[in-house]
Amino acid sequence: MAAKWPLNWSVLACFLLNTCLAQLNNHPTKTNAVSIVLLYPFTSCDQLITEFPFASAFLVAVETINSSREFNFSLSVQWNDTRCSELVGIATMSEQWKRGVKAFIGPGNQSYCATSARIAASWNIPMISYVIIILATNPEYAPAFMVSASKQGMTNGDYVYIVSTLSEIYLGQAVDYWWAGISGAVNQTEAKKAWNSVLTLVPSPHNVTKYKKFQKRVVAKLNDFHGVRTRTSQTPENTLHYAAYLYDAVYLYALALNKTISNGQHPRNGVAVVDNTKDIYFESVTGFHVHVDVNGDAVFNMVLLDFLKTTSRVGEMKAVGEFKLVKSGNQTLELFPDMNISWSEDGQQTSPPVDTPPCGFNFELCSTASPGPTMRPDKNVHIVVAVVISILIVACCALVIFFGRKYSFEKELANQIWKVNYGDIVRRSTMGIGLSRLSNMSELNTIGRRQSSDITLGTYKGNPVVIKRVEKDNIDLTRAVLLELKQIRDVHHVNLTKFFGACVDAPNICILTEFCSRGSLQEIILNEEIKLDIIFIHSFMLDIAMGMEHIHSVDIKFHGHLTSSNCVVDSRWVLKITDHGLREFKSANDLLKLLWTAPEILRQRNNQYNGSPKGDVYSFGIIVHELETRGLPFSECRLDPEGQFSFFNRSRNFKVEI
Repeated sequence: MAAKWPLNWSVLACFLLNTCLAQLNNHPTKTNAVSIVLLYPFTSCDQLITEFPFASAFLVAVETINSSREFNFSLSVQWNDTRCSELVGIATMSEQWKRGVKAFIGPGNQSYCATSARIAASWNIPMISYVIIILATNPEYAPAFMVSASKQGMTNGDYVYIVSTLSEIYLGQAVDYWWAGISGAVNQTEAKKAWNSVLTLVPSPHNVTKYKKFQKRVVAKLNDFHGVRTRTSQTPENTLHYAAYLYDAVYLYALALNKTISNGQHPRNGVAVVDNTKDIYFESVTGFHVHVDVNGDAVFNMVLLDFLKTTSRVGEMKAVGEFKLVKSGNQTLELFPDMNISWSEDGQQTSPPVDTPPCGFNFELCSTASPGPTMRPDKNVHIVVAVVISILIVACCALVIFFGRKYSFEKELANQIWKVNYGDIVRRSTMGIGLSRLSNMSELNTIGRRQSSDITLGTYKGNPVVIKRVEKDNIDLTRAVLLELKQIRDVHHVNLTKFFGACVDAPNICILTEFCSRGSLQEIILNEEIKLDIIFIHSFMLDIAMGMEHIHSVDIKFHGHLTSSNCVVDSRWVLKITDHGLREFKSANDLLKLLWTAPEILRQRNNQYNGSPKGDVYSFGIIVHELETRGLPFSECRLDPEGQFSFFNRSRNFKVEI
């Protein structure tokens, strides 16, 4: 098992080539100059660029290209200070585009590099810019991390730690670099011992002399930019690898441009330039060989460093092998003669760790696993005990909550808080007053007389209530009845009448519900003095639908006896559904009320206890018919209720006339 840790400042140069489609003619020769422009923040907001400018690498690259016979063209150069400003950079690009520039190098500032690239692409002009990615994990963290890994038993050869840097200057440095400036909190002896498990990758220069000459040329040309002030005295040698990235960017562009011209394509054809940067091999000015593959990714030779013991000191970093490029674009590791990699803290293990531990990462491959450094027995026991205790605590809490709620529920059932003392009710007057003056139909008078005998007004604890008598000798308070009473008491909705309670003491068995002063919907429908426009009718329909939706969503599940007489209207003309639930309190239905009942329910025995949400929808449809016709259900049949019910029960295909 291996892990990569970028524990050093690592700098990655990426070449961004942004282009658009276009085709032009006129191919320059060596005698013709290709004009390119360097966009560089000489007066920069980046402290690194301001203090240690490296733009002269651009001039060094151009000088090298123009003096080389490899290229059949020359480069004519200009430069502009973008002043770390997006607006200045764009204005400069526009001006140079008008002058016929063939390519842009830069701008070298990631904050507006993307914007500049899109503009260059819209002009079909190649733009090459380097992007520096700095992983801010300083070298001082590495030894502290390795000491911690050693204390966890993770430097015994089962793990490999890989550190990488793209700065080839570290190749020649000993181990001192990695713990320079370590505080006293980290023991250097322990850190150096743990470092035996660390491998380091750095670029492998093949031509150190060439790179040294390049550094001198960059420093010498720092003042060659006319009108730009630079600070040559403040340019340390170990910052010049940034200049190498700029040099390589220009050189890569020249290689692609040379290939583009050789293929008979125009140098301003950005697509062609981009395609010709791929699958190219070249030697970086830093000394290592680079291959830009077909995906545009750069691959180069890397040297493998390992911490080896020496006779004079605890140990130092030594080059033990090299990852070399092969023609396929891949890399192969070649160890140097007489060099071996130390894979463990004690330096005794000479073979790399296996990809998977013998017993698996969780000992799933062994029946009796012997714990390794990643699973210490004492730590495992503590973890298991903590998990078991946590599960028990959660389970106990869940049980306490469950039984607590159950106890409260059963206590509420036993307390019978819904129960009403009949002596607390103050009777007032009878209801059904309006029905006698609505029509001369004999059946309506019959309804009015029946309602007057069953329903009266009263006051309970200061609230006006409707007292509905229950025509039963007694109510058996079974658990099912108690649950139903609790359910109806817990239901609250603006389109349902409030349930105040019930009296179950014979002979005064009754139900108390909210009083609505404007009477039932049936009374309003049959009262010719009340004008019902379409808005009024739709408002009543919506109130019924909302009330029934709530009934269907709670434990009551369905109404079962939805009629226009069971829809009452309060003083604010809000319709409320009443007589829902409490099925044990209901007596046998009279024939007229069965006209609102769905046929499939009528055919069932004991249909006064039956119902369904679909049956409620049928009843709602009958009420809608009443609202539209302002008449009783099936009044077009011209039969009394008994005759209508007998006819409906026999007929299978009866349809209401609309």
